[in-house]
Amino acid sequence: MATRAKKILITSVSHEEAEHAMAVFAQCNTQLKLIESRMEEEKQQVDNKFLGDISRLKDSMDEQVKMLQVYGQQYKDNWKGKSLALVHGKIGFRTGNPKLTKDRKFTWDAVTELLKKAFPAFVRTSYEINKEALIAFRDDKGFEEIKEHCYVDVVQDESFYVEANTEELSVAYSIHR
Repeated sequence: MATRAKKILITSVSHEEAEHAMAVFAQCNTQLKLIESRMEEEKQQVDNKFLGDISRLKDSMDEQVKMLQVYGQQYKDNWKGKSLALVHGKIGFRTGNPKLTKDRKFTWDAVTELLKKAFPAFVRTSYEINKEALIAFRDDKGFEEIKEHCYVDVVQDESFYVEANTEELSVAYSIHR
């Protein structure tokens, strides 16, 4: 049977209680950083232990894929479909999604201009709000009119943060070891 902890609503805090809360927060923060540092060290040791084997196996697999691709390109016409079953697996060619390419002599901007003139149905025109301009315009007199007619406003939220004064982690690490 699960039990629920009752949440206590904090309504008032004295300066001493705030100092105590900050001290506890800073201590927890330091311990957390210390544990995370140890964890990263141990992960790095495990990575280093297996890195050579992993690298060797990946290199071998890449070499085999190159050989299989050459084989596939040589004998692709003899296959019944787009793939071939081998004893230990299957090789094949997948058809990718269609994509648009251009002649090397032209840039995409030049192609866009040509399409605008000859085939405008294939050119998108998109409208979007220039939010940066509206934010920059917020202090001008005309912004009130924009607010009234377009139902927009510029607001600036305030967020709470807690930042602990951290001691040097190497010192804390040597103390807690």
